[in-house]
Amino acid sequence: MKVTECECTQPGWCPRHQCEKSAYWLSMCQRVPALIAAWDRGAGPRGAAQAVGDRSRERCVHLGAEIRREQCSGCRGNVLVKVLHCDIHQECTVAREIESIATCRTCGDYRPDAG
Repeated sequence: MKVTECECTQPGWCPRHQCEKSAYWLSMCQRVPALIAAWDRGAGPRGAAQAVGDRSRERCVHLGAEIRREQCSGCRGNVLVKVLHCDIHQECTVAREIESIATCRTCGDYRPDAG
């Protein structure tokens, strides 16, 4: 029984978390809110899913120039996160999640820039 916001319907490629998930890990993602939240933060269980590509190293084709910087509420100290222009979502961050701003790390529209 699905209780989370997991969008996958079968094992395999997960566009939300950009990794391959087995039937077991898909089931866990659908039923355990803490687990899907961990994957959303990029901190899913080790070995649970095979990530394909490191988004921190590959810039998304939709990214543009920096718009501003926002305070990171989940970070220790005074950390400012770059908010960039996005051709699809108007604005986004590369990896840190800021409320109501898209994040490349979990975005289904992410496409690595080959150029």
